[in-house]
Amino acid sequence: MFFEKHLNIELDEINVFIVFIMQIITILFIWLGSYSYRKNFLYSKYQYKIIYNNSKYTILKGILIFSFGASSYLIFVSRFGGIWNIMQNTQVDYAAGNSYFISLWVLMPIGVLTIFDSKKKPKVLMSIMFMLYAAAVLIFTRRAPVMEGLMAILFAINYRVKKIKLSTLFKPKSIILVLIFSIVILIMPQMRSSQGFKKFDKEIIESSVSNIFRIFEEFSFTSRDAFIYENYQLDNMYYGRTIFNILLAPVPSRLVPWKPPVDDGVYLANFVSGYYISPPSNRYIIKNSFPFSSQGSMYANFGIFGVIIGSFFLGYVYEIFYSILINSKFNSLMIYIYQVIMYKFALSSKNVTQTLILIVLVLTVFRVFNKIKVVRELKKCKTAI
Repeated sequence: MFFEKHLNIELDEINVFIVFIMQIITILFIWLGSYSYRKNFLYSKYQYKIIYNNSKYTILKGILIFSFGASSYLIFVSRFGGIWNIMQNTQVDYAAGNSYFISLWVLMPIGVLTIFDSKKKPKVLMSIMFMLYAAAVLIFTRRAPVMEGLMAILFAINYRVKKIKLSTLFKPKSIILVLIFSIVILIMPQMRSSQGFKKFDKEIIESSVSNIFRIFEEFSFTSRDAFIYENYQLDNMYYGRTIFNILLAPVPSRLVPWKPPVDDGVYLANFVSGYYISPPSNRYIIKNSFPFSSQGSMYANFGIFGVIIGSFFLGYVYEIFYSILINSKFNSLMIYIYQVIMYKFALSSKNVTQTLILIVLVLTVFRVFNKIKVVRELKKCKTAI
């Protein structure tokens, strides 16, 4: 039997095989949920779509939305002593008590997406705007927002400009960009130290390059899922107690000192280190997080039945938003919402909260600038999606 450790979790043939089986079950029931919605849709009289006004001022609207996000970023940075101070102390948890403020940064990539609704799409302007956003976020050594923003841009290119083909990814230019982006992703965690960017040197770059082929392991949930399936039993499952973490998420922690963590991955990180803590407690030893996968979260709460029901629900939700995306003729608003659902949404308190915040924020922005409407209309014909 092989033994390998990842995140201090030991992997062997048995627990990896269990993860494999559970993944098949997850995929199967996601497909069944998706199929169930398509089947019901065939017999439904109505379909839903989101529409809004586009005008010759679309580019200006995109710039304004981007500017609002950039302004919130600059105000936030000034509160913590400027960019240089942040770069020297990237280990500080700047998000504590500032989650609402930080959420406004997403207006920058939303501003870029808005421009995709215009007839003329100024590529240089859009590229500069996105690079400014990426640089701004990476200063905090935060990688996920950049990846999510890039994913949304790729969705917009695919649906609004030109369909992205698999062959495009193997062109020299694409390969070089992927390699550079991968190195940046691997460098960022090493900047989280007491010295921040001051420790940036040749050794860090060489280490990051040597680990380039471990990038998938960096984002893998295999080890933590293996731990969950092996260590959560009937007597220590959460049985839905993480719902309290979601319900209290909108309340500022300054008002509720006993507020539980929005990120339920804190409980998993503590359990891996030998400290079992039951939600919604906010007392824990280990401060970092091992985020749950959707199936891992459902198993930790309800066992195999949670995985089955949760996966079915996910598939149903995916198909609902895909149908709205099609009916809305792939406008930028629905492209962003669909990307958030596919990339961010998972059945854990952290992901549910973040997904709701992002969707509410983008709906509010488009409501102000474009007067969006949710329309229910009779279907012209009954066709599968």
